[in-house]
Amino acid sequence: MIKISMFSLGSGKRAHLTTQLQNKVFTPQQAADYAKKQWNLEVDVQSIEAYMRDESDPLSPQSGYTQADELPEIAISSALSKDLTAVGEGLTVVKHQYALQSGKIIDILCKDKSNKWIVVEVKKSVISDVLNQLLTYMAELKEEHPEEEVKGVIMTNIYDSTLDKKVRLLKNSGIELRYYKLKVLPATEQEVMS
Repeated sequence: MIKISMFSLGSGKRAHLTTQLQNKVFTPQQAADYAKKQWNLEVDVQSIEAYMRDESDPLSPQSGYTQADELPEIAISSALSKDLTAVGEGLTVVKHQYALQSGKIIDILCKDKSNKWIVVEVKKSVISDVLNQLLTYMAELKEEHPEEEVKGVIMTNIYDSTLDKKVRLLKNSGIELRYYKLKVLPATEQEVMS
């Protein structure tokens, strides 16, 4: 299992751990153990310590690594599809780059433990129409599978307060906003996408 950063946890999980750490209920190691037991997430202890000290993320790319924002979105979605830890728990990839009947492409199509469809839209940066794009993909997938439930996840590496507010407003719509941080060793684009 790949270790993930405290900085890349979903806001609810990060807030829960932060509260427990601030109230001295957990040490950083206990917080990591809790995340593994409760959420099956391997959270890096050093990233927890850095987060609590308001320091930079020790898992963020350093010199000698390629920045995620230098990669094409297809390479990022490919990496995320190979390890869905940051996307959500209990997910199985149905297809990376799934083509809808309209010809539009879903970055990652998954199924969850309850066999619900999960449409994942990956963005290197937040763009104003990403929510509309995700809703369009979800609606088209629902037309293709009318008897099945469809949910969506927006994966981005940049926090956007406006998008966060919109997604929270639609909390019962089955849409989540999650963040990723990738640490990629230098490689050719073809190696990253394979």
